[in-house]
Amino acid sequence: MCIQTGKTVHSHDRIRYSPQHYLKSRAEMAKLFAWAPDAVANTAAVAERCAFTFDKQPASLPNFPVPEGFDLPAYFEKIVRDGFESRLPRWRAESDAGRLRHPIESYRERLAREIKMVRDMGFAGYFLIVWDFIRFSREQGFPSGPGADRRQALSSPIACGSPTSTRCSSTSSSSAS
Repeated sequence: MCIQTGKTVHSHDRIRYSPQHYLKSRAEMAKLFAWAPDAVANTAAVAERCAFTFDKQPASLPNFPVPEGFDLPAYFEKIVRDGFESRLPRWRAESDAGRLRHPIESYRERLAREIKMVRDMGFAGYFLIVWDFIRFSREQGFPSGPGADRRQALSSPIACGSPTSTRCSSTSSSSAS
């Protein structure tokens, strides 16, 4: 919203949402505009005459080239699993010290579920594009990726397993990877 209106989150005159920003039911609108019942009825009549459907559009992402022998979903899975495996020695040490929130196997199971979800939804290309931006930024020495500016912890095994991640919340005290 701030970017769209040319403001910053610190701007005192930026648009802000309130608890009243939602689509109200007909009954809620009738109560809110009790002083103008014809307006509510006429608005409903106009809405009933409208017919609109959202046509599903294919994702308009740039083509992400993958190595020979891979398609987007398979390469996405390889990148995420490789990143996950590269973090296992540290996580095993955290587990041995009693600082891992859950058994490593539960993270591996969740990783599999999340990979399946990303693949099923057709978002592998999106994740690879974001991964590539972050990878390039890091190679150039720019702080980037999840947690780079806010030191936020991540809870998704995909995010933790991805080489784009520098921080994960798999331990009881979020420590850098």
